[in-house]
Amino acid sequence: MPQLTADRLLADVECLPHAQRLREFARAAHRLTLQGRLTDLLAELSTRGPYEQRLASLAALTGGELSYLSARLADPDAVVRRYAHRAVRALPVPDEVLEQSVRTAPTTIRHELVRTPLRAGRTAVAERLVPYLRESPGLPPAQAHLAAAGDRTAATPHRRRLDSPAALGTA
Repeated sequence: MPQLTADRLLADVECLPHAQRLREFARAAHRLTLQGRLTDLLAELSTRGPYEQRLASLAALTGGELSYLSARLADPDAVVRRYAHRAVRALPVPDEVLEQSVRTAPTTIRHELVRTPLRAGRTAVAERLVPYLRESPGLPPAQAHLAAAGDRTAATPHRRRLDSPAALGTA
C-alpha cells in the first residue's frame, strides 16, 4: 500500500508547475496525517532519490513528523536540511537533538546549522552552544551567538575576550 500511495501522489502532481506541485503534495500529506498514514509515505519516499526525499521532508513538515525531521537536521541535501531547519521554528524539536546535531554534523553543514537556533529564537540552545563555539575552530565566532543569548551568558568574562581587538583580528 505505501508504494501505491507514493507512486500515485507523484503521478498526480507530476504535470503541475513547481509551486502548485508542492502545494498539492502538502495537501495530500495533511490528508494522510489525518488518516494516520503519513509515516508509510515518508518511509517509502525516503528510500528513493533526492526529489522524492525532498518531497518527503515537505510532507513531514506539513504533517508535523518531528522524529523524521529531527533526523535530517544535518542531511547532506540542502533542501531536505532546510525543511528540517524550518521544523526547529515550527515544531517542538528538543533542544538536545538540536545541540547534538550541531556537535556531530560535518563542518560545512555545521556552519549553517549553528545559526538555526538563533533564527528560531531558541536562545537557551544558542546560549548552551557558546562554549562549544569558542572551542571549535572553523565555526562562526561565538560573539554572533552572544547577541541572541541571555543576559547571564553575555555578562560572562569571556565576553570581553571575544570583543577584544585581538580576538576580532583588528589589533
